[in-house]
Amino acid sequence: MDQYLQMYRAALDSAVKYHLFRPKTPGDQDILFPGSLEARGNGQPALRTEVQHLACFVGGMVGLGARLNDSLEELAIAIKLTEGCVWAYQNTASGIMPKVFYIDDCPSDGSCEWTDEGHVEPGHEYGFTQILDTSYQLRPEAIESVFIMYRLTGNLIWQEKGWNMFQAIMKHTMTPIGNARIRDVTDAEPKQDDSMESFWLAETLKYFYLLFSEPDLVSLDNFVL
Repeated sequence: MDQYLQMYRAALDSAVKYHLFRPKTPGDQDILFPGSLEARGNGQPALRTEVQHLACFVGGMVGLGARLNDSLEELAIAIKLTEGCVWAYQNTASGIMPKVFYIDDCPSDGSCEWTDEGHVEPGHEYGFTQILDTSYQLRPEAIESVFIMYRLTGNLIWQEKGWNMFQAIMKHTMTPIGNARIRDVTDAEPKQDDSMESFWLAETLKYFYLLFSEPDLVSLDNFVL
């Protein structure tokens, strides 16, 4: 067990150093996002501030690691990562996070003040610099981390955040026979596609259900979800 914890801590230390970044946002939000890395010829990785909805599971993952390590410092990182994805939901016309976007990162030294100068992409007024994929495919990762934060902290604010996400998703994806992928979350009335991924039922709705269930239903100390 100690060996695996050591491996996890080493991996997390590397992720914190190279992958995670604080974005420039209107209002200077104290949040984090997981970015991507590019290998350079000098052997030093370079951060690419591309954020994917798929990566929103990282907040929950770090939170579970914090529980095992009994680490308040790691839990604080997990909360900021999850808050980052919640922020991305809150800051589109539909109330739903884009699949892939870019956002400026705060420099290691100097000002973190956000400006929209030179930004013309949809969503720039909220802080996004470019949205590469505006779709929403009913993905589960963000609500998974919100659910885990609620279980770890007991703070009811996570239920409130999750409820706002649920309302936005249901408003724009519901159909008479199920829920549909939407094309453009930057549109206040996005068009639907004739597609419903299996993870909508298997994962996304599962986490919404558990978020609003009694905490002793499916204990995270006994089950891996």
